[in-house]
Amino acid sequence: MKKVLIVVILALFTLLPFASRCLAVDDGSWGSDLTSVDFDLSKNVQVYWDQQDNQHYALGSKHTAGNRVYATTDATSKVFYQEDDDWKGTAGGSLSGVDMPDPGDTEDSFSGWSS
Repeated sequence: MKKVLIVVILALFTLLPFASRCLAVDDGSWGSDLTSVDFDLSKNVQVYWDQQDNQHYALGSKHTAGNRVYATTDATSKVFYQEDDDWKGTAGGSLSGVDMPDPGDTEDSFSGWSS
């Protein structure tokens, strides 16, 4: 829960002036107009949310103009990122070369990611 709060607080501090409603679905999808979990983010930010057994989760985010993807899970206290300049202007669901974590993945599963 602490990691989710850190990611949400970080997003709010950096995106507060542009805040608008954004929802995410719990099926391992990227999106900005989906249902079930409520996030307040910029209209250009997409959230990745996947949960398993109402206990484990994976959470990620990407701004369409940015070159970084951020992610964390319930099994680690770190927020990891990957960056690639080819991702600028690309929505989260269209990224190539990003393997988002599964719910419950530990830090060992984030090979190729920085923290």
